[in-house]
Amino acid sequence: MKEYKHFKKSKRHARKKTLVLMSYLFEVEKLKKENPKISWREIAEKINFKKRKKYRVSAGYLSKIYNQFKNNEFKTEANI
Repeated sequence: MKEYKHFKKSKRHARKKTLVLMSYLFEVEKLKKENPKISWREIAEKINFKKRKKYRVSAGYLSKIYNQFKNNEFKTEANI
């Protein structure tokens, strides 16, 4: 029973972390539109400024996730 409770808790945390990452992606897109030459480090600093330590993100991870998001977005548009 304890393992099941732990699993439910971790699943809920994973959902919350996914939602946080999605919100980061929209912030990145907004910042990229404002200034296309902005570096990933500057973007990560702006996003991490008011975040709790658990939800901070590195510049490399942020760029990797954003590029995957953009590639998948274009693939789905091409399939439509």
